[in-house]
Amino acid sequence: MEIGPIFRALTHQKSRFWLITIEIALTLAIVANCLNMIADERAKIQRPTGLDEQHLLVVGSEPFVTDLEEETYQRVDFEEDLRAINALPGVRSVTAVSAIPLSGGGSAHGRRPVGSDLEVMIVPVIWVGAHALETLGVELAEGRDFVEADFLEDQAETGGEASRNVILTRAMADALFPDGDALGKAIDSDDDSTPPETIVGIIAQMHNHWPHSPWPSG
Repeated sequence: MEIGPIFRALTHQKSRFWLITIEIALTLAIVANCLNMIADERAKIQRPTGLDEQHLLVVGSEPFVTDLEEETYQRVDFEEDLRAINALPGVRSVTAVSAIPLSGGGSAHGRRPVGSDLEVMIVPVIWVGAHALETLGVELAEGRDFVEADFLEDQAETGGEASRNVILTRAMADALFPDGDALGKAIDSDDDSTPPETIVGIIAQMHNHWPHSPWPSG
């Protein structure tokens, strides 16, 4: 195909020439922008989560009649479900979670060091059951894992202090305590709506339930 005659024809019709030029420029800009967005999303998908994603399976259950919503029944039934799943061949560990990591839905609360006048930080929260760290495949960097006493509903009734023990990620612990001394410290809300929570462990890395969140889970 002869290119010369095409360009000579366009020079005689300058408006058409500029329209075609603008269309080509816009097309290239859109393509470049799409490629940039794809690269950004790919980077987010491939970033480390700290979870053993290849070996995790989520099982959910919902009551389908009102009678099954009774709290005591649900607790007993839930424990039976965990035992049944744990007994299946190939299952190494099971736990309960209030939110599924990377699922896009969950809870967050405002927290700050106890006695601090700083603004509260929004901390993603996942309530878990026993064996949570082992099941999720996350690495404990400091402190200890949860123990049975941590799951008692009312520690005050057993002679313990009216507080709760929590495990934070390294990123969240450093954000709340920039000096790096978070282990053993306590955090609470700014409105006294919850008892103090003592940091008993720090996870090296674990992403929360919001895939695009800049904060790993607390």
